[in-house]
Parts: sequence; structure tokens; C-alpha cells
Amino acid sequence: MGISDLLKKLRLFDSIFKTEQYFKDKYDIDIKNFNLTVINYGPDIKKTIPDLFGKGKFGFSREDLIPVEAEMVSLARFHRLLIRKMSRYLLPDDLSSLVASATIVQLEDKGLTRKATKLLFELSNRYGERGKRIYNMLRSNIFEGLIYPLLEALEAEYSPPEANAKFTQFFENILDYYPLGIWVNEATSELEIVQGLKNRFDKGVSAVYVYARGQNNINKCITACENFKKEYPKELEIDKDDYKLREQPACTLFVKLKVQQDI
Repeated sequence: MGISDLLKKLRLFDSIFKTEQYFKDKYDIDIKNFNLTVINYGPDIKKTIPDLFGKGKFGFSREDLIPVEAEMVSLARFHRLLIRKMSRYLLPDDLSSLVASATIVQLEDKGLTRKATKLLFELSNRYGERGKRIYNMLRSNIFEGLIYPLLEALEAEYSPPEANAKFTQFFENILDYYPLGIWVNEATSELEIVQGLKNRFDKGVSAVYVYARGQNNINKCITACENFKKEYPKELEIDKDDYKLREQPACTLFVKLKVQQDI
């Protein structure tokens, strides 16, 4: 499969179905909207998260890294693979940002809010906006859904020097401007959200994810997306996924062109 074919087939943050191997046990994992819903590890056998952890099926080399939710198992394992692979391609500061971001995500998922907030503050101070963007992309599963599979495809299609050059250019572009997503913070205005959506849809993107954390940002995000939906000449749909990060309410709004059904 070529790079263009891969990008056409990728569907970020929709339903992801994959098989994970943990020690001698093999699990089919169905993940949707950031939450692991079902684990199927046998013919017609589906176990819930408490069922699995009660049987001790998962584990890591360090006990303090054993997660309390099944999604954390998959994410922690992926982060180790990701960091190992990215160490060959990223600049030292970017790799440090990625390692710190992976730690922040694990702390957040474990409910260690104070430690996660402190480390995110240190990340921002040391590596600036670039470091925060790397964190946002990791937290939003963009490394898992887009960057990692794209890099694997580049490695399969090109020589190491060519793959390195192409990935470096791609990574710089996506850090500078991510066409499929907008992150909203306290400094982001409703107008900036609307303009960001218009810019992306006018360039031919058919769907955009808008991420917000904190009730004020969520309210601002909802208002901006609804206003854009009313103003945009093409018919749009908005899906909303609510969750919590560092004990704060958070959400992802999925703004997409409405598919016209043939009669």
C-alpha cells in the first residue's frame, strides 16, 4: 500500500479494531472514542475490564506501571513502542517532549492530577508551544492513528535516508498545521475556532475534530461549532464525545460534512 492509499484509508478516532499480544495471551480489542469497551479473548467469550483484571491477565515489568483500566494497558505498551521508533527520527527536544507527554498521559489516566499538571507546566516552560503540540497530539491519539502507521509505511516504501527525510518534513508540517483537528484553550476565541473550521473545510477536509478541556472551553467550543454549522453553505453534522482529563470535564466535537443518502 502506498502512502497516499494509507492516508485515504485512515479514519482517525473512529472505531479501531486490533489484536494485542500480552505474554502468551492474545486479545481482540475494540476501542471507540478513547474508551475500551469490550475485550474478546475466546470463542463467544467477552470479558469486562474487572473480569480481566481480577484474573491478572495484564502486567508490566514495574508494578507502579500496572494500569487500572484496560485502555491504559494498550496505551502504555504503544507508548514504549512509539518512543523506541521515534528515537531514530525526532530531534532531541522533540523526543524529550514525547517522553514527558507519555508520562503525563499515564499520570492523567491514573488520576494523579497534581503530578500530571505539574509535569505539563514544566513541559510547556521548557519546550514551549512545540512541546505542548506534541502532548496534544499524543493525548488525542494522533501518534497512534496517523503518525506511527505513516512512519511504518514510509519505512516499508523508501530507503532509510529517504524515509527519514520524508518523515521529518511530514512531522514539521503536521506540528505547524494539523488539518484534521483544532485544540481549544483559554486563549482561543470563538472566532478563531470558526475561522479554523472554515479554513479546513474550504481546503477540502471533510471532517475536523475540535478538542476542549474545562467547562468554559467546552461551552465556547460548542457555541463556535454550532455557529459555524449554521453559517457554512454545506450541510454539516456534529457528534460530541464527553470524558474527563485530570478530573476536568473534556470533550471532542467531531464536525463533518453530512453524507447525502441516495433515494
